[in-house]
Amino acid sequence: MIRGPLLPRIDANLSKSFRITESKSMQLRVDAYNVLNHPLPAAPNLNINGTGTTAFGTITNKTGSRRFQGSLRLNF
Repeated sequence: MIRGPLLPRIDANLSKSFRITESKSMQLRVDAYNVLNHPLPAAPNLNINGTGTTAFGTITNKTGSRRFQGSLRLNF
């Protein structure tokens, strides 16, 4: 098994709960992925073919841009 490099990624979330009634509440949540927006190398090229390519095992792409996700949850 060939794996790509293991690089740290910092994720964070922020949430706030609000009580609506005695038995109901609402939660507002925001998640942030790759907060520092560091480019992360993609998995290495694993294609093997008979054309004499030398790209096997090289990293040719990057992934992991900063992303945000929001959610609203009703608990009852």
